[in-house]
Amino acid sequence: MSTLNFNQGSKAIYLKYYGLLEKRRWSMDEALNWSQITVKTEDKELLEMFYVASLIETYTFTTTPNFLKQHKDKPWIIALQIDRGYEECKHGNALWRYLEAQEYPCNDTKISEIQDVPDPYTEMSLFERNVYAWLSEVETTIFYRKISEQLIEPEGKKLLALISQDERVHGAFLYDTILLELKLQPNLFADLQGFLQAYQDPNKESHYGVAVGSETFQKIRAWASQQGLNEEVGGFIQQKVNNLAKEIGLAA
Repeated sequence: MSTLNFNQGSKAIYLKYYGLLEKRRWSMDEALNWSQITVKTEDKELLEMFYVASLIETYTFTTTPNFLKQHKDKPWIIALQIDRGYEECKHGNALWRYLEAQEYPCNDTKISEIQDVPDPYTEMSLFERNVYAWLSEVETTIFYRKISEQLIEPEGKKLLALISQDERVHGAFLYDTILLELKLQPNLFADLQGFLQAYQDPNKESHYGVAVGSETFQKIRAWASQQGLNEEVGGFIQQKVNNLAKEIGLAA
């Protein structure tokens, strides 16, 4: 794949989404009324998902610097990654702050511990990394929405809606980047199919369990599955993959 052509294409994607991200960017202090947050005992089990999600979001502290070093010859995709990384870190911080307002027991050392988890993306090609990141963004978009549907406390519902919308935008510019790569190198479509199958492995992303606990991580995945997340994510992904195939002239 021509780095020059990729950089030209990713610059157009960056300019498109930078404006969108700036337009809808929210402030942690202004978007939520923290003084109005009240402890809801009915939400206690859901708060564990907030806790794990906050740790995983802050894992961006590790993955983003690694990405910048690995792809320093691609400035516009780095710019997108920096914007995305900023928002992911904000998600983690906002979730953590909400947990403290809910008097949920948070362990500060966990934020540091998750940074020691090996970064699975460093051995991946840019295309593979973008595909995995896209799948993750689609999954978290729906995951946060499903938690919000069951949460009672209103400010928490508002926070989850904001995060879910951010993740949706992240997924959109990753999708556009994947499409750009496929147009420049159509034979990557076969790799895409393989990555999709690998992502469905029940042990996927189990490296997070090192910091949050494998048992807890699997329990949350089981809850998400019971809420129909897998079916919704799978249907959405299949539709998008069909669109990718059409865009590059392959039969869906």
